[in-house]
Amino acid sequence: MRLLAALLLVLLTPTALAQDAQRLDLATHTVSLEVGGNAAPVSLNLDARLAGGYVLRFGGMLYPLWETYESADAFEDDAYVPATPSFGTGTLTVSRLYGRGRARIEVGGGVLGRFNNTDNPGYFPSTVGLTGVFGLRVQPERGDFGVRLAFTPLVDRRGLHAIGGFALLYGFS
Repeated sequence: MRLLAALLLVLLTPTALAQDAQRLDLATHTVSLEVGGNAAPVSLNLDARLAGGYVLRFGGMLYPLWETYESADAFEDDAYVPATPSFGTGTLTVSRLYGRGRARIEVGGGVLGRFNNTDNPGYFPSTVGLTGVFGLRVQPERGDFGVRLAFTPLVDRRGLHAIGGFALLYGFS
């Protein structure tokens, strides 16, 4: 609870650092492909840069696992068919960008939901948890690429999970 209170204090405290987004023509929206991170092993994300250096991010992924037909009637070519999504994640975070120029420190947090309807949930059981974002973001200009490297811990009913990720960002509008 203290961690959440400290995180909210950092996010909601006004900063004296000037945001120079208009001068650099930084993208107001980015789409990213993230490897690792809080959502899943691989996820797609959409970010919207808000006033005051805040970023609203929604992301996730659906993973259709393959089912095997073991019936004698199944044709050999049709033995493997895609199942309904068996594993999925969704994350919603709010971050604050600190600094000037394209390279910014990113600090934030949010919620993560995950479902797994397979017989063996393994490392990815269904859960709802809180997630943090602590990292470096090279914000892309419009029509350009950027990167994000972040430590994204997850706290759920099973405890604290230290997770990190790398994302390739593409900026637009």
